[in-house]
Amino acid sequence: MLKSKAYYVGIDPGVANYCLVGINKFGKVIYTRMLVNTIKSMSQDNAYMRDRYRRAIFSVLKVLHPRELIVESFTVRGFGTNLIELVNVMIGSLQAYCSVLGIQEHTVMPNSWKHSFAKQFGKEALKKLYDYARTYGIPPHVVDAMCLALYLKGNRSFLGTNKTLLNSNIKIAATLIQPERKIKPKRIKKTKS
Repeated sequence: MLKSKAYYVGIDPGVANYCLVGINKFGKVIYTRMLVNTIKSMSQDNAYMRDRYRRAIFSVLKVLHPRELIVESFTVRGFGTNLIELVNVMIGSLQAYCSVLGIQEHTVMPNSWKHSFAKQFGKEALKKLYDYARTYGIPPHVVDAMCLALYLKGNRSFLGTNKTLLNSNIKIAATLIQPERKIKPKRIKKTKS
């Protein structure tokens, strides 16, 4: 059970891997979740998927009610995919939900926070942190979401963050990580045209 409110939430969005990490005002991880109720296609089932995503993200944001939230913008490597559309629909929806709940939302390019991380800890530090997290069964998406929250806490830098905090947060995340249960979509009655 969550003992304290998250001051900052970092989100690494994706269709298959969508991670949220909440930290307290001291930078300690207090919440980790891999979201499974994402929007996976732009098909006719999209209304059901949007509803599941909305209910899942609202439940998380209502519990945490962070002061601020940061989401990594989505970039595509390669062509022939509609992933960017799907993730951007989720990011746009998330921004609307934050507005409704009074949560300040920020979007950041991946290279911005990763450059700041490398400047603070060295070029190979993020790779080493991913490797360290793997020893605890933590996927890279959790590390990214945690780093995003810490980046926001440091006012778009990693000031006040040290390697001890990063390593202890990995251990805490390993005990907190929980997959979200699948939400059954509400049936929408079809009307005759």
